[in-house]
Amino acid sequence: MKIFEYSKVDWQQVLELNLTSFNWYLTPSLVSNIFNVDKRVAQYFAIYGVENGEVLGQVGILIDNTKTINGYERIGYLWALCTKPSAFRKRVATRLIEEAHLRLLADGVRYSFIGTQRSLIAYDLFKKIGYSDFINSNLALKNYEKHEINKTDVSFSTEYDEEMIFEIFSRYSQNMLGFICRPSNFISIRKVWAWMPINLIGVFQKKNKLIGYVLGIKEGKTIKIKELCCPIPEDIYGCIKALEFEFKPEHIVFDFISRYSIINNLINDGFRCINPTLSLYMIKDLKAIQEIDHTQYIYGIGNDKFHMTSIDDY
Repeated sequence: MKIFEYSKVDWQQVLELNLTSFNWYLTPSLVSNIFNVDKRVAQYFAIYGVENGEVLGQVGILIDNTKTINGYERIGYLWALCTKPSAFRKRVATRLIEEAHLRLLADGVRYSFIGTQRSLIAYDLFKKIGYSDFINSNLALKNYEKHEINKTDVSFSTEYDEEMIFEIFSRYSQNMLGFICRPSNFISIRKVWAWMPINLIGVFQKKNKLIGYVLGIKEGKTIKIKELCCPIPEDIYGCIKALEFEFKPEHIVFDFISRYSIINNLINDGFRCINPTLSLYMIKDLKAIQEIDHTQYIYGIGNDKFHMTSIDDY
């Protein structure tokens, strides 16, 4: 098997591979749009395992900036890892990941992240090649039987611009660690990937001051919150109430990474936490120097400083 970059492989086969694996329409025009908007993507976009002209597997690579207690740290993020069913057990994924690691090291990148689920076969593969469990993804659920009037002084509006979102996130992340180094066009980046169909975006105000924003998915009578950002955690309650008043949902599902301040505020508001889910994020020290507990420590896991949501996932 040989390894080629996106520009050197048959785009039609790549499209079919991604449709089969993720139901994702990865067309050349989408790749071009991603390149134009998301500057963190590797210049070669993704790498592919090819044998006798047949595309057998894929792994995408981007380089992001994160923050640890020691300062800023560039990390690699592997995305859309998949193998053609006919190529299972042929070490296609292993060889592609090993090549990705070599490329990241050549770029001076030390840590490699990947999102997965414990129920997937790939989870055991990642373990075998040196990845460790880094942090869990969690869900909180609230069911509604009736909706009272909004008794808080928080209002919700779908009128926003990216500067508003960026300003709120900048205040929120001022003393945080992890995935906080977002570009100002972060919303445009999430939209162009078409990976997560965000159709609920808005900001919250209290006494004419912006206090938070929400990124989520509205499906019928259900609201799925992918990110609710409040610089002051105590404002989460009022923001949830404003969403209830605006949309009268039957269910709100909150997707979040372990942060005690968020969990406590959700529980106080009547959410039931499902902790943890099968989804998680894994990490590998490509230089094989640090143990996982030290890596978690420098990223602030355990002292409520680490920030990451599913919006940061690829």
